[in-house]
Amino acid sequence: MNTRVNATLRDLQVTELDEAVRVVSYGMRDNPVNVRAFGEDNPEQPRRSLVRFFWPVLRGLHKRGVIMGAFRDNVLVGVCGMARPGSCQPTLLEKIEVLPSLVFRNSRGTAIRVLKWTGEWARRDPISPHWHLGPVAVDSHLQGKGLGGDMLSAFCERMDHAHSRAAGASCPRLACH
Repeated sequence: MNTRVNATLRDLQVTELDEAVRVVSYGMRDNPVNVRAFGEDNPEQPRRSLVRFFWPVLRGLHKRGVIMGAFRDNVLVGVCGMARPGSCQPTLLEKIEVLPSLVFRNSRGTAIRVLKWTGEWARRDPISPHWHLGPVAVDSHLQGKGLGGDMLSAFCERMDHAHSRAAGASCPRLACH
């Protein structure tokens, strides 16, 4: 039986991005998309690759939007990224900053798989103004205990309050309420 866990939600400061990268990398290491993109042969490869990948991704997202954190006993245990309307897609500079994380210490196919994945995301991104949801991750030992749902509810409350639409990388037409 999963016991619900409570957390305090607040927007992260730039000084908290290292910890956010850790949470996202560990929380998403078993995500089938990430496993396929970053390596299936070595269980540690996706984790190391995700740390290198998500550092420039979260740094860019923090500039273009908001990264909310879920804290339990003053420890960051969940992350919910939100890009402002018109800022869903990474800038050219952000894409260039991510390239080394895809090329170095990964198999040859990693960069190709990630570029295909992000290309499909960009192709399906709605044209109308919207906030973009993602990445969303919870520390693996706390998954299934309500923290992800709490962060998604907080995101939807923001969208409802702002009378805004939202989309996510996996769900281009996310509807809040």
